[in-house]
Amino acid sequence: LVTVTAAPAAVRTQSVAGKVLALDGAALADVTVTATGGATATSASDGSLSLMLGVGIPQTLRFTRAGFATQVQTFTVPTSSGSDARFDVVMLPQQPQQTLADASAGGTLSGKDGAQIALPANALVSASGAAVTGAVQISMTPVDVTEPRAGGFPGRFEGINADASISPIVSLGPTEFVLTQGGAPVQIAPGASATITMPIYADRDLDGRLFAVGDRIPLWSLDEQGGGWINEGEGVLVA
Repeated sequence: LVTVTAAPAAVRTQSVAGKVLALDGAALADVTVTATGGATATSASDGSLSLMLGVGIPQTLRFTRAGFATQVQTFTVPTSSGSDARFDVVMLPQQPQQTLADASAGGTLSGKDGAQIALPANALVSASGAAVTGAVQISMTPVDVTEPRAGGFPGRFEGINADASISPIVSLGPTEFVLTQGGAPVQIAPGASATITMPIYADRDLDGRLFAVGDRIPLWSLDEQGGGWINEGEGVLVA
């Protein structure tokens, strides 16, 4: 049982400077950031932005821009901070969309480095819960965490276990799956499931042992509201 309570009120607000970078380190303009407290801003041509955030209160910052994978970061303004409060964030270009010809028939699409999604027939619904038919656009963006700046890894390296305990995690490489129809998001229908395949970019476990086919690896999904990762069981190494 997880009990959710309201966060304590901030004692004051503080202007926080931020900078948004592309994976190659170049400044990234026109990125919209929205904080859980409601503050919002858009990055300028030099990648800079400014937000008013509550001091001492954890905030989840969600960064979006067309053509880039959604980035989620958490940030707490220290109570001792003044005008020096700042953060940097890295965003990863989204892989090109592919088209699944007919959602009612299902099908399989493959992307970069072996990323793949296999959908059964009639597996998708709209945000309102209506069955989705016809063509659906899907992008699959793997994150190579061995690259500089962790490849644009989203969220924090922290996970929530089934018993609600929180522990640090090490990522072998997440993949963002985005499913839309006519620009509107669609999702897996209640009771349906998709089979996903994700590339991993590390070849050995923390103890130095090489991974092998059949190994079971913890599986996590990103909580875009809290910035942490939620344990979803295990995945199996297939190749």
